[in-house]
Amino acid sequence: MEVINPIFVEEKEIFKQYGEDARVILERVFYLAKLDRLSIKGKILTKTERRRILELFGEGIEDKSFEEALELLKQKGKNTKEYLEIFSKLLSKEPTPTKLTLRSHMTAAWFRTIRDILNFGPPPWKLFSIDWVFRREQRMDEKHLFYYHSASLVIINDKLSKKKAIKFVDSLIREIGIKKFKIVKKIPASYYDSEWEIYHIPTGLEFGDFGFYSKRALRNYKIKHKVFNLGLGLERLAQIIFSINDIRKVLFRHRYQELADLEIKKGLRIKESPKTKWGKRLYRILLKKVADFKDKIGPFKELVYEDNKVKVFFLEPDRGKRFLGPAAFNYIVVKNGNIVSSTRPTGLIIGKYIDLILRRIVARIERKKGGIYSIGWVNSLSDVNLEINPKVSTFLLRNNKKTDVKGPVFFDTMVEFQK
Repeated sequence: MEVINPIFVEEKEIFKQYGEDARVILERVFYLAKLDRLSIKGKILTKTERRRILELFGEGIEDKSFEEALELLKQKGKNTKEYLEIFSKLLSKEPTPTKLTLRSHMTAAWFRTIRDILNFGPPPWKLFSIDWVFRREQRMDEKHLFYYHSASLVIINDKLSKKKAIKFVDSLIREIGIKKFKIVKKIPASYYDSEWEIYHIPTGLEFGDFGFYSKRALRNYKIKHKVFNLGLGLERLAQIIFSINDIRKVLFRHRYQELADLEIKKGLRIKESPKTKWGKRLYRILLKKVADFKDKIGPFKELVYEDNKVKVFFLEPDRGKRFLGPAAFNYIVVKNGNIVSSTRPTGLIIGKYIDLILRRIVARIERKKGGIYSIGWVNSLSDVNLEINPKVSTFLLRNNKKTDVKGPVFFDTMVEFQK
């Protein structure tokens, strides 16, 4: 039978279940706070303030709640400024903590449910509940969530043995569709007499926990019967069944969506590129000249292109240095979700450093910008004339993917326009 377990759990329930260990458990629990409900006649307002409210609303307001007073204020067409002035003390109250917690594990709620269900009749009972639990983890990452779904069941049966319980769990996991797993006995938590954990063998993910509730904890709820409990993390099950490497992607696909390499490539754009027929022809010529000059030793200044519009020179000012640095002909590729520099054309090719840099130079020549163009050490995509779509950038950051485009290019060229 499916039941709805309480979401709000009083602190004292945790002490009943965990005993001396409760303080450790409560460190991982979310506590609730509240704003005190105040009527208009509450002591927080002075006599003068209450008199002003009576004048504003008329007689009979003293017994009204804050919400009722607000509704009357709206009916009288009073503006927001006046409302804020009169109720400033009420609105400025700070929340006060309570002893009420959000359910951090389904067991916190099962004990009360079991106690209540036994009022309807003796065992055996088979109950299950699939619902949220809330855990104050140190952080949310690929292995931890602050809230997730627990698929939990209890069997209240004095005749259920450990052997039969383990056999039941084994068959249930196989029926779900998970074949490779192991059941490991562990030192039981305070509310268990005996406890086991369930691990997925290929990934090592723990996705379940089961055991028999301790007689000490059951006595605190006046439960005199043997109770077996199994809890499965639904998001962990989804990870295993659908081969998802990050648990956040199960609940938050809109934030942690996977992008294929082709989608990442489409998210990269060449910022500047020649637009005219003349500019495209100049780009091709300079690209060929760069290959011819790549190993030429400096110092030199060589004219590599001239027409009635422009002169283009390649420069190497340093004696004994090659014209181009070793990274100039590196490829920028997308591979396994990463944007990286490679000496070989592996993955999806975006372009070579020098190709992309020359596109920018020629595009600026088209716009009548001359002078010396100098590219030293490349440190980012923008240094090689690329920009990245924000959606793709966010995906790379959230999934710990690399954008590793670096290296020595050391390319110098000079442009002079003809008079």
